[in-house]
Amino acid sequence: MAKLLLLWNVKPDQEKEFGEVLERLLSGLSAFPGVRDVSFNVAMPPSSTFRSASGEPRYGCMVEVDIRSSSALSHLWSDPDYRLLVEEFMATVADFTAFSFQRNLTARDIMSRDLITVLPTATFQELVEVLANHRISGVPVVDQAGNLVGVATEADVLARSGATVADIMTRKVLTVAEDAPIDDIGRMLMRQTIRRVPVVRGGAVVGIVSREDVIRAMASL
Repeated sequence: MAKLLLLWNVKPDQEKEFGEVLERLLSGLSAFPGVRDVSFNVAMPPSSTFRSASGEPRYGCMVEVDIRSSSALSHLWSDPDYRLLVEEFMATVADFTAFSFQRNLTARDIMSRDLITVLPTATFQELVEVLANHRISGVPVVDQAGNLVGVATEADVLARSGATVADIMTRKVLTVAEDAPIDDIGRMLMRQTIRRVPVVRGGAVVGIVSREDVIRAMASL
């Protein structure tokens, strides 16, 4: 048997609204194969664990998913429908909750450091091959010094034409610093409807934080 714990912070005056949305999440989780039971508590007393950065008290919400086995848990996590369900839930409650963690996690704690990047001078075909071969939907575009100059995504490939990456890339890019709190990043990803955000240090890309990285940080055995 395995356990999957999901934690959120809930503003006390919006606990009822959160509970209604949460019920839909629980119903969805219960339908996945390998899930034995789903339970939650949205009335945990405020504590130092469940406070915002400014010290504002919030009610902690813990969803406990009882999984039949470790293999079933692995299958659940690899199921794109599961990730979509959690992502949609995060988007719905983004305005009145803050993601909660057992410690003050930042981008530095969860970002992917094995970066795949392209130069603006790379050809359109080279970009397409990078996205296809690595099975990713977007990639940072950096200059010779490693500084971020844009991003190139599947949407850019489909919507624009050009000979090089510089011709089609998106130049206005949202970024975060290494010390950016994870709850802030989670809300940014949801509100801006983007799937990942580059982490920069002095203009250079040092990592990437995706929606999946945020969700993984919310999950604990």
